[in-house]
Amino acid sequence: IAKCLATKMPVELARCVTDPICLANLLCIQTCTDRPDEGTCQIACGDKFADTVVEDFTRAAVTEKGCVPQRQDDGSYPVPKPEALVSSFT
Repeated sequence: IAKCLATKMPVELARCVTDPICLANLLCIQTCTDRPDEGTCQIACGDKFADTVVEDFTRAAVTEKGCVPQRQDDGSYPVPKPEALVSSFT
């Protein structure tokens, strides 16, 4: 991940590590690695340390540049049948 961040998004990475909140988010996420609740931990980090720099960095790393691998859907939460959905909210 680090190599991808440095090569594919150096500007976003530099902006993040010079922003105290974004840097705190990165450090927090590092404490989540290999924990049984890794995903929950990472979300908690994002909740604790959020600003526009974190948002821009995360969008670039996850979506735009693909530096953060995504888990494939394992079917744990299947899509409900259409008849189970509410057609409109009032």
